[in-house]
Amino acid sequence: MDRRATGVLILALVLFTAAVVPSLQPKAVAGRASMGAVPLPPHIGQCLLQNPPDPAVLVSAQQSYRLGSCAGTHYGEVARISQSPTASPDSTAPAAVDPCVDLSGYLGWKPPVTSATDVRWQPISLSVVKMVPVALQAAFGQHWVACVVTPQITGTSYSGSIRNAMSTGLLPTAFASCHVSIEVDQAGVIDCREPHRYEMFAYAMLSNGFRDQRTLDRDCRKIVRAATGRADPSAAGALSISSTPFHLDSAGNAGPGYPDALTNPDAEGVCAVRVLGSRLLAGSLFGIAEKALPWA
Repeated sequence: MDRRATGVLILALVLFTAAVVPSLQPKAVAGRASMGAVPLPPHIGQCLLQNPPDPAVLVSAQQSYRLGSCAGTHYGEVARISQSPTASPDSTAPAAVDPCVDLSGYLGWKPPVTSATDVRWQPISLSVVKMVPVALQAAFGQHWVACVVTPQITGTSYSGSIRNAMSTGLLPTAFASCHVSIEVDQAGVIDCREPHRYEMFAYAMLSNGFRDQRTLDRDCRKIVRAATGRADPSAAGALSISSTPFHLDSAGNAGPGYPDALTNPDAEGVCAVRVLGSRLLAGSLFGIAEKALPWA
């Protein structure tokens, strides 16, 4: 059922930089071999300049990836660096020790709601690539995990930055989450420039036994109004704004509706916009303000 971080990978990172840092270059001694400079750690805001592998492919721990300026097109951004020696690059690590579990701060996410204490909204779904030092870096005391956010559709490049996009309204289209159906999962995500009926704006993990649909819908309307910048996000009734609950059944299959709290209490609310009628959208509604809807 986890549709939010479907692309979490473990990669080792080698930084290629155009600038030479003299202080890091070992001095050559006649008759003695010289070792190259130890690659510097990444820093927040750097961009991934290479297409990341498909999330379904197991990548060698020695795979190298190039980070650099975000001036051109790129495939992701370093959203967080954890310097804790206990930070585990294992994608199965519990949320309490996983440094990449919540990157909403990089997006500038401040939920425009005052909701029930058992509803915690998160912004759009992201894929996350985890990068760790290569052997040479680790040998020289580098112990970090870099969390790189990438679009949900593997291999999608984009311009601009997702940093603070939830507060500026300048979300790169590659990160918008559009779907052909309400079954909001990785398989259903499409490029928002393609005709679609749904766009997802946020999701919330619901606590045991939560059933307050009115709260979910009220929160969702506030979220969509803030994300679109539109006074009437329903566009005079052309769009429906609501939160759909999903849960896992006893067989582990995701389905709409609240679960049986006695067997599987976990559920998730998905805040999405749905087109009413026969027309379809061919663009994201994020930051659209009072412009005309991008009809297909």
